[in-house]
Amino acid sequence: TCWLSFFFWSVIATGFSPVVLGLAVLGTFLAIGYTAGPAPLKYLGLGDLAVFVCFGPGVVAYSTTILVGYVPLEVIVFTVPTTLYVIAILQANNYRDMEADQHSGARTL
Repeated sequence: TCWLSFFFWSVIATGFSPVVLGLAVLGTFLAIGYTAGPAPLKYLGLGDLAVFVCFGPGVVAYSTTILVGYVPLEVIVFTVPTTLYVIAILQANNYRDMEADQHSGARTL
């Protein structure tokens, strides 16, 4: 319920900004779709892409739009190197779990 309250507040506070609304919906679908639903992204080999979007440019664009009203390109560009570190840590974890993932049907890059 805390997330839902913040979602509604952010959409209303930005005057129903299509960027905020779109990124909130995208982030929600990616977060839920990571392991749930008929075609979980993690099991299709798309989990890293979902994490990249949600933990990098997506969340930064969302919060920047709420704070300043728009998303400067340099803000997104600066998130990419940091987000690649997050993906590198995820890859290390995926490597460790490769055997278990194969048994459960998960595909990792």
